[in-house]
Amino acid sequence: MIKNKFDLLKIGVFLLGISGIIIAFVVFDMYSTFRGEQEKYKNSFYAHCSEKAIIINANGDLHNVEVLNNQSHVVCSFDGIPANSEELCVVETEGFYIVKAENKKDVVECKKQIKRTIIPTPIAID
Repeated sequence: MIKNKFDLLKIGVFLLGISGIIIAFVVFDMYSTFRGEQEKYKNSFYAHCSEKAIIINANGDLHNVEVLNNQSHVVCSFDGIPANSEELCVVETEGFYIVKAENKKDVVECKKQIKRTIIPTPIAID
């Protein structure tokens, strides 16, 4: 009777060890997949529009940067933007703009900022 309990204890410990190894492999696979996706989508620059101005954030050295309007006319151009810096391009109208640097293009939408006003509601005091 005691020998059967000892055998079940060995089997239980063995199964816990196997499940621990499987969980470790799954966690490692998730980590390596996530890390690979981050490297894959790491961009050389990021562009966005704020108050009719396109802001270009350079993650690496950029050369021959152009901002084009929706008719492909050059609005702004820069010979180079150093790594970890920003450049500003003021646009006249709302709409879509293309930021082109080396082999990458990014589309930016400039639209009117909606100014919200908070109107306090009166509270009846009894």
